[in-house]
Amino acid sequence: MFHRSVELAADAQSAVSEWLNGNTNAQYCFIGTHGNTDLIGSSSQAGAFVSWDEVWSWFSPHRLLGGLWLGACKSSSAAEAFSRLLSTQGNVIPYFYGFAEEIYPPEIEAILGSLIEFSDADHLTDLASELNVLRSAVPGTKVELYYPAATRNGAARYVNFDRFEDEVGITFSEFLDRNGSRGTNR
Repeated sequence: MFHRSVELAADAQSAVSEWLNGNTNAQYCFIGTHGNTDLIGSSSQAGAFVSWDEVWSWFSPHRLLGGLWLGACKSSSAAEAFSRLLSTQGNVIPYFYGFAEEIYPPEIEAILGSLIEFSDADHLTDLASELNVLRSAVPGTKVELYYPAATRNGAARYVNFDRFEDEVGITFSEFLDRNGSRGTNR
């Protein structure tokens, strides 16, 4: 397990780069911080907050094999920015989890504990099942899964699991079957 505690955005970028460089099995990246609809960051210091576009740029030169976890309030807002970049830069982030509303440290810890269990080969699961387990870890907490797909109008975007069939036209499981993936967490 790789862990860094940082305050500034540049240090967070450096930690992500250090983790991805030379790590051929980089499965999960968890970024826990404060957030709003436009930015994430750790404090009111200058240089502490970054835009979703900047977070994307941290991953673009690397290969993330699994999901990105955004443990920040309103981190589901990243879907819009990531979708815009998906159409021009390709699938840099295979999928991500976020939160539509506020999320607090005790809730994050319970969900993160479940996520760590999934990294064990004995707990290999598909993403739909994983999402249900994570949601049950803290009832009432709305963790959201976003996965890249072409929508009904042809636009490639990160689609919320709960709206997948409405936006894509098939269920999430059908989409994974058709695309030769079971969406496992490895």
